[in-house]
Amino acid sequence: MILIFFAGLGLNGFEAISLVYVSEISADKFRNYSTVILNCSWAIAQILYSFVSLYLQNWRYVCTVFIGIPSLLLVFVCNKSLLETPRYFVSKNMYEEARVVLDKICLQNKRPRFQYRLEGEMQEGLDYHQKQNQQNLQVHNYNYLDLFRFPSLRKITLCMMLLWVFRYIIYYGQTFSLSSLGAEMHSNLTFTAMSEIVATLLSAPIKMKMKRVQSLFWFSLITGIACVSLFFLQMPSQCYFLGQTCVQKALITLFAILIRFGISIYGNILITFTSEKYPTVVRSIGYGLSITSGKIVTIFVPIIVVQILYYELNPLAFFGIIGIVVAILAKFMNESQGQEMKDQIQEMIENENALIELENIGGFSNKALKQNLLK
Repeated sequence: MILIFFAGLGLNGFEAISLVYVSEISADKFRNYSTVILNCSWAIAQILYSFVSLYLQNWRYVCTVFIGIPSLLLVFVCNKSLLETPRYFVSKNMYEEARVVLDKICLQNKRPRFQYRLEGEMQEGLDYHQKQNQQNLQVHNYNYLDLFRFPSLRKITLCMMLLWVFRYIIYYGQTFSLSSLGAEMHSNLTFTAMSEIVATLLSAPIKMKMKRVQSLFWFSLITGIACVSLFFLQMPSQCYFLGQTCVQKALITLFAILIRFGISIYGNILITFTSEKYPTVVRSIGYGLSITSGKIVTIFVPIIVVQILYYELNPLAFFGIIGIVVAILAKFMNESQGQEMKDQIQEMIENENALIELENIGGFSNKALKQNLLK
């Protein structure tokens, strides 16, 4: 159990960092496709697992083949092939390191060497106080409490937590309910995974054509309504036997595919939306807290599923109510598509600008007040 705990801890951290990395390393247009490629690999792995699990049913072998060996291989891949994102270096005012990475990217893509000035790069004309202020801004280490301390981040964080909770509770709630969806469990897993691949591929053009808030609203609403509809579809007991067919079984399977389709598009859009809402300096911890809040809720999903199945009801019907609430919440969120990704927290930028203005006026030398402005 201890080893499984650490395996889960590492995999969840790897998932969050992977989402942050592909979001930061990708330009605005390509970001819509990089996250799609990442999620496609997840869906393809599910199809492979559904076939392998027919022959390899020992959990020890499954953990070794699907978790242990790939994780060890990724250690070498990450060290040899991946570069730190230039956006991260720029957010820390480490411009020389950012230029080194950009030069390597240009060399790999057979482009001319990067010779432009980076956004926010210090100019020779900056005076001593301005340089010192930028250094103070650079060395500030943020933590999870800062996501609630700054007003500009507090609302974003609370909303993101709820949006990710809905994503995970539907996704894993359906996974734990596969045996109650009519068809044989491996068939359900294969059908829903294939639906996820199609949805993931379609999410790229959807993100290009639709606004983030608008798409989150519609696909959370579609998923929620599809889940609630299962409440009215009760399958006869004889249809649970292998080889038996009925209209209810076909409809439940169809709705299950629709649910996975909707939540997959919703999840892909949410990944991009989250990366665009958080500034670079807190993007990793923002992603981490949002994903963790969803994963914590999934701890209780199996218990909820078992309790609902005890009364011969479909668990997804109750989870769908959350989808309708999330759809309403999404309508009140600010759009992020087409806006420049921020590197610093808004309050920190405003305080730094106020400090520079006061210093330019002259006579501003109170160090304690300076530190309060930069906190």
